[in-house]
Formats: sequence, structure tokens, C-alpha cells
Amino acid sequence: LIPPLIEEGLPDSEEPEVQTRAKNPATGDQGERFARLLKSFSTDPTDGRAFRTLEEHLFLAGSWRELAGVYECRLGVLSGPSDERTNLLGRLANVLADRIGDTTAARARYEELLRVQPQNPSALSSLRRLLTRAGELTSALQLAELEEAQSLEARPRARLLAEIGELWRGVGDATEARRRFEAALELDPGCAPALAGVAAVNG
Repeated sequence: LIPPLIEEGLPDSEEPEVQTRAKNPATGDQGERFARLLKSFSTDPTDGRAFRTLEEHLFLAGSWRELAGVYECRLGVLSGPSDERTNLLGRLANVLADRIGDTTAARARYEELLRVQPQNPSALSSLRRLLTRAGELTSALQLAELEEAQSLEARPRARLLAEIGELWRGVGDATEARRRFEAALELDPGCAPALAGVAAVNG
């Protein structure tokens, strides 16, 4: 059911039509209407109503590769910075990272979003965690510095400092790690990751 325009550029996905049929709860006439809508959207991605219908349907069906394809298709007609484009970049990056597991594509989309909104809290946090999982701790620390400069409530800042402490511990700097863990505990004495981090560096 996925037209070539929507399949193009997605991560490896064999037999996309079979995948869509398996995950698509629609049957009979409803399924045919959905297939026609998908085909229509692939030729006219400017159709906002069709986009919203497809997004909801594919999200509820858990058809993540197909949803990413719809997002890519829609992005192709959104030229220049806009709230819709930045929001869509974030949603696409999250699907790629958390649902599909394509960290390379997710990273590219997060970085594209941050070029437009360098202080976007969600993108900074998501990309930092993605880089941490990939073992790129120095790059993750650079993003963490941007996050640390933002205004946060006490408990969220404590959690962030604890995560930064873990990054410093990961690169082998126990002194800097301890400083971040202790700063986190000053804000939230019950912060479990900071307590664990202090115990680990004092080992």
C-alpha cells in the first residue's frame, strides 16, 4: 500500500506493502479508502487534511516505517523555516530513533532541527541521549553544556546534572563527575542517579 514516493529514502524495509497490510487494522472498504488516501497524498503532500488522517492512522497502527515515509513526504513540500517544519522534524527524528532504531537518520534530523532552533530543549536532550548510547560521549557533553545553560526547575536540573556527571565519569574525569553529582544533590537530595553516581566515583 506504500507508494514508491513514500518508500523512498526510508531505512531498509522488505516488502513494505505486506508490512502495512499486517499492521493496518482497516479491512474491506475502509482499507481500500485508506490505500487511495495514501496514494493521493503521495502525489499531493500539500494536502494537510490527508496528512493528519494518515499520521493518526499509522501512529495508532504502529506502522512506524510507513509513518516516517509520510513525514518525509510532507517535509519535502515544507520549504523554509516554519513551526510545522520544526515540529515535524522533531516527530520524525523521534520515530526514527525510538521506534525504528535508525540512529544515523535520527541524528541527521535532530541536527537539522538544531540548526534552525539551536536551543530546542527536546532536540538537545534527545540527540544527547542518542550520542550517549552510540558511545560519542565528548559530543554528548558538548550538547549537555547547552542544556545546562538553560533555565530549569530544581528537580529537572538535578536529573540533568546527574546525567552530565555520568558522561564525565564515562570519559574518565572523576573530579568533574563528582562535582556534577554533588551539585545535583544540592538541588535534590533524593536524586537517585546522583546518589548512585557519587557512590560510584567514591567507590
